[in-house]
Amino acid sequence: MIAVAAGPQKSEFCGRLGADVVIDRTAGSVRQAILDATDGRGADVVYDPVGGDVASEALHAVASFGRFLVVGFASGRGCT
Repeated sequence: MIAVAAGPQKSEFCGRLGADVVIDRTAGSVRQAILDATDGRGADVVYDPVGGDVASEALHAVASFGRFLVVGFASGRGCT
């Protein structure tokens, strides 16, 4: 499981909860980090309750035949 969080404290928390890989969205490209973590394959499933820019990056890192689950857009913006 790959978790995406903002900042070192939230990233550490995700790791303690059991995420195999934690991406700090403030440190660089989420899309590239997902592709790197999956050896270029992309994520099979993305669960996104926030939306916005990070959702757009994750959407572009979904594997072929993968799923992007929209749970709401807490950011107030969809993704493009």
